Amino acid sequence: MKKIYVLDTNVLLHDPNAIYSFEDNEIVIPLTVIEEVDGQKRRQDEVGRHARLIAHYFDELRAKGKLSEGVALKYGGTLRVELTHESTAQLPEDLDPRKPDNQVIALTLQLKAESNGTPVILVSKDINVRVKADALNLQAQDYETDKMVLKEEDLYDGMTTLTVTADDIENFTKTNVYQPSNGQLYFNQFVHFKLVNGTKSSALGRYDAAAGHVVGLAAIKKE
Repeated sequence: MKKIYVLDTNVLLHDPNAIYSFEDNEIVIPLTVIEEVDGQKRRQDEVGRHARLIAHYFDELRAKGKLSEGVALKYGGTLRVELTHESTAQLPEDLDPRKPDNQVIALTLQLKAESNGTPVILVSKDINVRVKADALNLQAQDYETDKMVLKEEDLYDGMTTLTVTADDIENFTKTNVYQPSNGQLYFNQFVHFKLVNGTKSSALGRYDAAAGHVVGLAAIKKE
């Protein structure tokens, strides 16, 4: 049976690739989680880097369809973003509906009520959120990457290979810029170029998401 997983903010900030770690199930991201992630993007630490990466992932998914209706994920399953303000009526009086954690819990309660028997599971790395969820008779679990990923070979390793022409390589060598056509590269992903005839190339680059193209590693050294 398929399941519905509601992801808390701390899960995404812990592992931006978490959205690809729930097999052929439905992932729901509360809108308040998007707001909290956005508030961390300017940090210059790992949390900030993860916030920027997950924002980039969401932007790519947005290009595939309406996030409010759900879009397909590359390893199976779907992801959708849900409003939270209408679900806070589900909360008991003891819980402050203005707190983001409680808004996530409220949405999980609403989804459970509407699920027609489909298991709804709240995933959070915050033990207090899991305790409150349990008190409200919700399924809740920690996010543990090593137990929830699909396969080792499916993990994002930061490197990909692009097949290009000899002219592409020559132009990239001169300009340190390559404009990808498939739109499947990720924030700061490294690129190894391979010629269409199968010959390997020594050209390497990195995808600059802000610029929307691959830059040469020689250009990176000058920064």
